[in-house]
Amino acid sequence: MVQVTAKSGFETIMGVTQDKLFEPMIVFGSGGIYSELVDDVSSRLHPLTDLNAQELISSIIISTIFDGFRGRHQATRSRL
Repeated sequence: MVQVTAKSGFETIMGVTQDKLFEPMIVFGSGGIYSELVDDVSSRLHPLTDLNAQELISSIIISTIFDGFRGRHQATRSRL
């Protein structure tokens, strides 16, 4: 699936990978230029529960930025 890039905010990357031992894994991490700058990716077994999804988001190093770091607004879903 291809989607329009948000005009502002913090980019993330999300996908699915096939792990040889654990089967399908959901992958989430810092996106955009940050994906090249830092290795900030986490994964969880598919399918995700609400709790697993929250853990996945909170587990990346830069997750603090979603709460409104240094005067920035708290992250919300992009409206494209």
